[in-house]
Amino acid sequence: MADTTKVFDTQADISYSPDEWNPTVPGWSRKPGIQSICTDNLLQYKELAPDTKMKKHMESSFQPKMLARFIYNSNEFEDAGLDEIETHDIVLSLHNTSTVATELEENAKHLGNESIQHLEVVNHYMAINHAFTNLHHPLTVRKLLQLHRTLMNRLDTTAGWLRTQEVHSSDGHSYPSAYLVPKTLTTILNQFNHLYGRTDKCMYTKAAFLKFKVVQLHPFMDGNGRLSRILMNWVLHAEGLPFAVSITNDGHKKAKSHYMQALKSADRNRAKGHVAFLIQYCTTNCWKLFHSEVEKFDNRA
Repeated sequence: MADTTKVFDTQADISYSPDEWNPTVPGWSRKPGIQSICTDNLLQYKELAPDTKMKKHMESSFQPKMLARFIYNSNEFEDAGLDEIETHDIVLSLHNTSTVATELEENAKHLGNESIQHLEVVNHYMAINHAFTNLHHPLTVRKLLQLHRTLMNRLDTTAGWLRTQEVHSSDGHSYPSAYLVPKTLTTILNQFNHLYGRTDKCMYTKAAFLKFKVVQLHPFMDGNGRLSRILMNWVLHAEGLPFAVSITNDGHKKAKSHYMQALKSADRNRAKGHVAFLIQYCTTNCWKLFHSEVEKFDNRA
């Protein structure tokens, strides 16, 4: 790790300009109408009766499949977790368990005892389940600490605590100094809460802002990337999206490089909207996959 210390200007680095986070199309994608596709799909889905084939397929098959894919890809990006098949099996086991919190926790503990890799999958499931069921607006530091504690339980001795040490990425990038973390995180969450309440901003703008600002600050010693992607999905879920979205791998070989390009552009205060577009782009691909599965299901029926 590098010994250099980044000079972190809190006013510059956490400046609040919501319009900058609106989805903008990057050079690697020229697909028109993505926002309308996502909006139309979500509106049409919300209008479906609960007993329709599409909603039944979403709840019984597609939701757990997308959740397992999200957890696998999010862990895999950090060189954590298990392979895709094992991850899917664990997620299905937990998904099919009673939703009573105590029973779910006991089952999770049992599944997580085999290895650190198993625990990374189980904790990830528990954290996103906690976010979807217990996390509500406004978002506070206390709520974020609880979520991090669930995600990193038994994996990090500082789980649920803001970092007190300097951290650097493997390529030498220095994150904000530890003494700035508490105040800066509070400012970021206040800004997000204000943005979240704006009806003129789409859910991808809101999700991108929160996802990026958390990972840019790196408020914890470990788990920041995974936590930021859970928070991103929490925003989408709160806005009504019925499935989890992976943005580190959406099915094509350049997905990871596009993800990193979007983050680097935002970090340099250029094209921040690329992060929002990437979330929107991957959501569109999920909708396409869902309709394809429903069509295959109908053809077999």
